[in-house]
Formats: sequence, C-alpha cells, structure tokens
Amino acid sequence: MISTEIEKVGLLIMHKRYAEAIKEIHGLLASQPDNSDLHYYMAICNLHLDKNDKATENIKDAIALEPDNSMYFYTYSKILLDDDKIKEADEKIQEAIHLFPYDANYFGIWANILMVKKEFEKSLEKANEGLSLDPENHICLNLRSMALVKLNRGEEAAQTIDFALENDPENAFTHANYGWGLLEQGNNQKALEHFRESLKLNPNSDYARAGMVEAIKSKYLIYKWFLQYRFWLGNKTKAAQWGFIIGFYLLAKLIGVLAEADEGIRILLTPVIILIALFTISTWIITPVSNLFLRLNVYGRYALDKNEIKSSNLVGISILVSLIAFTCAFFFTNSGFLVAGILGFTMMIPFSTMFRNSNKSNLLLFYTLGLLLAGVLGVIETFYSGEIDNTFSIIYMVGFIAYQWVANYIALK
Repeated sequence: MISTEIEKVGLLIMHKRYAEAIKEIHGLLASQPDNSDLHYYMAICNLHLDKNDKATENIKDAIALEPDNSMYFYTYSKILLDDDKIKEADEKIQEAIHLFPYDANYFGIWANILMVKKEFEKSLEKANEGLSLDPENHICLNLRSMALVKLNRGEEAAQTIDFALENDPENAFTHANYGWGLLEQGNNQKALEHFRESLKLNPNSDYARAGMVEAIKSKYLIYKWFLQYRFWLGNKTKAAQWGFIIGFYLLAKLIGVLAEADEGIRILLTPVIILIALFTISTWIITPVSNLFLRLNVYGRYALDKNEIKSSNLVGISILVSLIAFTCAFFFTNSGFLVAGILGFTMMIPFSTMFRNSNKSNLLLFYTLGLLLAGVLGVIETFYSGEIDNTFSIIYMVGFIAYQWVANYIALK
C-alpha cells in the first residue's frame, strides 16, 4: 500500500503538482518517518517551490537515512548550486559520482558547476565524460555547447546544440541556451528566434525571458557593443574581473594626475580622459536607459519582469526630475535646482540595479533608499542655505561613489 502511495507522489511531482505532493508526503511520513525516499521527494518539491532551506533539511535527512544513495548527493548538489554555494555543490556532486560514476546527469551538473567557476576547459571535459555515457543527454549537450562558446569554438558549439535539438526539438532550455550562445557571438536576430521558441514551449522560463530582453536591446548598436563587453568581462574569473575594474580605476586616476602635472601632457591626454569618462558613464546609464526604452515599447514592455518594470519606471521619473531641475537651474539662480538635477541624473544608476539579487539579499534596495533620502535632504538643505557642499550632499556623493563598488561586489559574488 505504501509503495503505491509513494508512486502517486512521484506522479504528482512529474506533473509539477508540488504542493499536492507535499501534502501526500506529510501524511506518509507520519506512519513511515524513516523512509529516505519520502524525505528525498520532499526535497525535490521544496527545491521547485524555491524553498531551498527546507529542501536542504529534507535532503540531509534522506542522506542520514541512506548515506550510500548517489541520487541524494546529486540532488543536494543541485540545491547548493541554486543557492550559489559553489564549493559545497562541487563536493557533493563528486561524492555522487564516487558512489555511482555511470549517470550522465551527474557529469552534467559537475560541468555546470565548473562553468560557473569559469573553468571552461574542465567544464567541457566533464560534459564530454557525461556524453560518453549517454550521447543524447541534453544537460551535457547544452553544457558542452556553452563551454565551446566560451572557448571561442563557435562552429563546434553550433554542431553540438543542433544535435541536441534534433534529438529533442521541443526542449525549452536547449532553445534558450542556443539563444544565449548566438547572442554572445553577436547574432541577436537568430538568438531572438530561439528565445521566442523557448518561451512558446515554457512561458515561465526566466532564462529565455532575460535572453529575449537582451536580444531586443541588442538591436541598438551601442547596446550590442556594451553587451559584448559584458560577455567578455563575464567570462573572466572573479579575480580577473576585479583586477580589470580596479586597474581601470587606477589607470584613470594616473592619467588625471599626469594631466594635472604638465600642460603639454594635459593637451595630449585630454581626449583620453574624455573617452574614459564617456565609457565609464555609458556603462552606468546604458542599462537603465535601454530598459526605459523597452518599457515604453508596445511589445518590449511584456519582456520585462515586475522588478525591471519598477526600475524602469523609477529611472523614467529620475530622468524627468533631472530635466526639469536642470531647466529651472538655467532660469533661476538657486543652486538647489542644480543639485536636484544632479540627484535625478545620478539616481538612474541605483534605481536600475536596486532589485539585483533581491531574492537573496535586499542590500542594494535599502542602500538605494538611504541614498535617495540623503540626496533629497541635500537638495532641501541647498535650497535653504545655498551651499552645495552641505553635509547631506557630501554623504550622498560619498555613498553614490561607494555604491558602484557595492553593486560590482554583489554582481561578481
């Protein structure tokens, strides 16, 4: 009787009826608390319901009851990977493969972990190991294609993903993955076709939706260049990314010092300083401005999620405030209008990223609200005192500069 009921749980999970499955599992656990499969099924349900803390407890209980079951360690690795606990996920998947080295899915997850760690050659190696066990495994085929794109082996990547689609033409993830690969290679039009197909097959795919947003915005040449820069930087290790960011900052400072030291050098370096300034500002504002354009587009607005819509609305308001304030500053002598214009222009940046990683941390959201409060108080103080460099304005500018580093830290975390 119990085995039949467990089979029912498996069918509910297969049909993605996770809440119903959890109710069934609770009833079964009351009479059979030491059944490791029930704890495992509970972990699967909670993982799909984004309740990773509960899923972790469930899978730990399953492993405690049956420590030699490789599937439990594989599932534990998936939960840890979803929580961005890469080191722990790596350890668990290796334990799963140690217990049972014949499942291609295990190697697919290992390849995925190595992809996140930017170890592309090793990721390709593990994907190939998985394909040696099952040549049609879609996880390994997708990871192989992703690794080949990162290694600039575009033709092999296309052959791999084409083979994956031949075997499973209605796999939403494969279409989305194909789209991202094409996007990285600069083919945004073909990428858009695959993102559309992916969303037809799975309308709830955030992976495909995010890709479609980037593909639509890449129709603008400047954003396309910016996206290629993001791909280039994103393919570097965390240490290399921070090295580039800090190195770029120090280079800009050095050029500024040299320009101040000598008039002749200043003339030569002025164009370089202007280019660096334009590049820096463009990387800050291109995402919020492009999202605003998409928000105002009849069809593009449907590609944005709720947080992106909120951000684009706030960006639009900040631009409007900036334009009105700068216009008033032109006609009136009160410095408060100038400070309000600067506040409106600069707040575009935190408004555009305030919801980043909000499912795990609200740090940027609270930081942005704090910045806004300091900025508004700075504007009010300037209107009353006429002093631009008042306490609140200084706090705002220091906080705004620090925001760039905090946002970069969260993005690279």
